[in-house]
Amino acid sequence: MCVTLTVTHSLSHTPYLALFEKESQKRIDDLNRVFWPMISCNRWLGLRLEMCGNALISTAALAAVLARLTGNVDHHYAALLGIYIYTHAHAHAHI
Repeated sequence: MCVTLTVTHSLSHTPYLALFEKESQKRIDDLNRVFWPMISCNRWLGLRLEMCGNALISTAALAAVLARLTGNVDHHYAALLGIYIYTHAHAHAHI
């Protein structure tokens, strides 16, 4: 930033200032053009991971409730399973 300000200050009294500003804006636009697809891909991947995590949590909760109703599992283990799945599903969704 210091270099740009120094260059701009030294170019302010020359006819090359408009050319410098135009080239600078073009380069900034070229660099920013890459970020829109990257952000879109990251959001799409995050949405997919969140949906997979929610499906996993729902399946584990349903399995815990069914196992508890049949008397095969203690309620402490069912709660531990739910907390474990919830923690890991949301931890991987924010990578």
